[in-house]
Amino acid sequence: MRIYRGFTPSLSAILLGSAVLVGCSSVNLPEGMHSQAKALISQAETSGAREEAPSLLRTAEKNLSEAEMAMSKEQAKPAKIYLERAIADAELALAKTSAAKAEDAAKEIRESIEMIERETITSRSYE
Repeated sequence: MRIYRGFTPSLSAILLGSAVLVGCSSVNLPEGMHSQAKALISQAETSGAREEAPSLLRTAEKNLSEAEMAMSKEQAKPAKIYLERAIADAELALAKTSAAKAEDAAKEIRESIEMIERETITSRSYE
């Protein structure tokens, strides 16, 4: 390393300068969480959550909106909290929708089994 006469950079001065630059940089906004929340809300809506879990979906959308407002003001902590809530609500809406669909499918299967049993009993009585 070449050192010029009269100038000797110290490690502490370099670290201090780096810390100042990092401290002055823009706020670290949770962009990845924002994308995840939007994708989950979209997935929940597509899966039928608007019918099966409307209040959860509305809450997720409201939290996403609040997060976007916080992000526009570069408030990373509140944005992260709202995004965590939006993600949790969207995941819960997805789970509730999936459970409702599974319950409907199970009901259809039970009804089919009952119909087959009735037909079997009826056909045996004609024998």
